[in-house]
Amino acid sequence: MSRKFLICTICCFLKLTSSISQGDSTTVKSYPFLFFDTYNKAYNMRLVNQNFLSIHNYLWDHKPEGTLPRLIFVFGHLFGMVYTHEAGHQNVLLSEGIGSYITPTWNKSGLAIVGGVMDNTLINLRDRNLPAYIRLHTGGLEADYGIIRRIKVDIALNNHNIKDLGPEYSTRIWASIFYLSSSTFKLYSIPESKDQLNNDIVGHDIWGYIKHINRPDAPFHRYIQFEELTANERAQLNRIAISSLFNLLGPGKVKFLVGGSKVSLGGSYLLTPFGDMFEQSIFIKKKNLKLQTDLRMYQNKYYQSIGFGISLFDKKISNNLNINLSANYWSQPSEFSFLTKQFKSGGSIDVLGKWMPKFTEGKFSIDGALHVKTKGFEPEEPFLSDGIYFRLGLTFYQKFKNDDSIPLSV
Repeated sequence: MSRKFLICTICCFLKLTSSISQGDSTTVKSYPFLFFDTYNKAYNMRLVNQNFLSIHNYLWDHKPEGTLPRLIFVFGHLFGMVYTHEAGHQNVLLSEGIGSYITPTWNKSGLAIVGGVMDNTLINLRDRNLPAYIRLHTGGLEADYGIIRRIKVDIALNNHNIKDLGPEYSTRIWASIFYLSSSTFKLYSIPESKDQLNNDIVGHDIWGYIKHINRPDAPFHRYIQFEELTANERAQLNRIAISSLFNLLGPGKVKFLVGGSKVSLGGSYLLTPFGDMFEQSIFIKKKNLKLQTDLRMYQNKYYQSIGFGISLFDKKISNNLNINLSANYWSQPSEFSFLTKQFKSGGSIDVLGKWMPKFTEGKFSIDGALHVKTKGFEPEEPFLSDGIYFRLGLTFYQKFKNDDSIPLSV
């Protein structure tokens, strides 16, 4: 997503939200946009994910009537799913200073690709930074995870109904599950072109991930075939396929009341640079309290460790300022090794402030965030190293009348 396109989008939102529906309203929906991140300027995974989801949600909340507009939305949504997935792969390259391009339609083989990279560049990345090379294969699924996680928070804490969220949530989850599950057998085979710049950077994401994380010293080629995998590697594929079903655990399906608090559960499964990760989330909402806790299990080939996180949303500091706070702890394999027995602790803190000046009349807030992390893997964070980073953005708000509002449920 280019910076010019983002600026045009923001201008359109300022125009559209200047005519908010008047009268008694039952809900206020928010559409957050990120336009600056010290990671990779306008091309990092978090920025692409956040802005795509806000555009999707706004268009779905203002659905046009008629068959043709709805068909345009569907095709636009499918295009966006492809683009955000491929941008997740590209983000890993950008964080390593490697240029590339996305073809988010389909190439001659019928698949979307990230191209523009020579074999020697990928070999060099594998040899000097194996965790980043492994993550290059799983970056698309990591982008899918980031979008799904945002939607689960909206369902659990912001009164969004699954039935009224549009196609993004269900199609993204089932597409991820299908992709992981279909990797357990040979569904298709794609020949590797002699034109290196027009080859996808990794070919089949999961087969490449499995082979390279187990046998990083094997002779290099991009398009790993199912026949190349050993029996143990195929068994690992089966375990990954079964584990992917954990993503179906969502706050809209598991919810209950505890002492006046609305509690719901969510689950996620994600491949990592050193193996994989299970995440169990508990969402708690009571009056103005919005709290999320996460218990994570990290594992490489033989060993497991735990991590946890806690996030507080929309804490009111004053009439014009809300903040979000999150803190995370992890114990992950040393040097992100798939085989090591050694694990190293780390963590991160994220503070997001949303300032709504009086002149905005409640239409938008100016957002600023500080993120501090130690060495470690965090989804949507391009760098595995430690660092201090800043983000800037805007959140637009729109009220809906009783007769126009989306049905509320938790």
